[in-house]
Amino acid sequence: MKNAVQDAKRRAAEVRSELATINETAAAEGRDLNEDEQTRWDGLTDEAQRLQRQIDRGMFLATLPIEKPEPELREAPAIHQRRTPDTPEGIYCRYLRTGDAGAMMELRAYNNTDMNVTTDTDGEVVVPVGMVRDIVARRDEMALFPKLGVRRIPGKGTTVNYPIDNEADVLFKVEAESADIDQDSPALTEKAFTLAKYAKYITLTWELLRDEDANLMAFLSNWIARGWAATHNSLLVTEVAANGTGGLTLDSATAIGAAEIPELVGKLMPEYQDGAQWIMHPTTYAHIQSLKGDMFHFAPTPYGTPAGPTLWGYPLNQTSYATAYAASAKSLIFGNFNFLGMREGTGLTTLRDPYSVASKGQVRLWFWFDAVYGVLQAEAIQYATHPTG
Repeated sequence: MKNAVQDAKRRAAEVRSELATINETAAAEGRDLNEDEQTRWDGLTDEAQRLQRQIDRGMFLATLPIEKPEPELREAPAIHQRRTPDTPEGIYCRYLRTGDAGAMMELRAYNNTDMNVTTDTDGEVVVPVGMVRDIVARRDEMALFPKLGVRRIPGKGTTVNYPIDNEADVLFKVEAESADIDQDSPALTEKAFTLAKYAKYITLTWELLRDEDANLMAFLSNWIARGWAATHNSLLVTEVAANGTGGLTLDSATAIGAAEIPELVGKLMPEYQDGAQWIMHPTTYAHIQSLKGDMFHFAPTPYGTPAGPTLWGYPLNQTSYATAYAASAKSLIFGNFNFLGMREGTGLTTLRDPYSVASKGQVRLWFWFDAVYGVLQAEAIQYATHPTG
């Protein structure tokens, strides 16, 4: 019965993946399902419902008691094995310590949509919803792309080519009465978004894995989330500095003038200024706060806004992955980041490996994700560059 339930779950995951592909394909093309897709959708839906009923029956039978002979009573040492609570976090920590994937199977009923990760049967891991939401919340708190409104790029496979408009002249022409009307059309091009894999692992001793759940969970959540967010921030800043527009060359290699802040704002066309934001290194922002212009202060009182600091009326985001003000540095980045694309593949994947370093009494936890950033309209993101010296 257990194998039948596992087979049904594996098939249900395949059905869900195919349904998602059909839906995403139609959504990406801005249309409803065609006749063939609708027929396939209906068939898969019927199969999914049948599989769910089969899974439910198997899970119900597994909860029923099995009559067993009364065990022979013997005295035993007063040793009690500690068992973690059956919460998503507790079950996940129990898996990390012991490799017991049996309880993990019960978590399939949770809405594990953000990081739904499944590997082969002998290492099957589904990250429970409690830990998933904790990690994502921490990453989003530190990562720039949710705050900046970066555009999500849909699609399947390693590479997705995203069409963009490369036509600068969009004006209508005046036409004389009865004269031939001039033809115009957008000059389309495309931006390739090819996923790249980013990975790391951590080695934990058996002794650490026997630590309290809360300590282990806090450690893992914080460590994973910080690395995940930092990598995204580094990728984002690298992409906009490489493929944005160098709108302004600053006067000094080691300073920023008061008048140069509004000057860079003016380099961004008005069509992009609604929703524009700043990105800069904390050292750069501290330097700017000390500046005074003839008609304004760069350090407003009260400081910033309830949502965070601002500069020249636009939200400001700080990251250590931006370049601080120095010779040849691109220290100021200003633009509308809805014209920056970001694509993620499988999200964050985690794998517990109890075998590779078992001879040392250690377990390895592997983590990986794939992502790619791409500027969609270079004119929408401006940066200022210091001279060489």
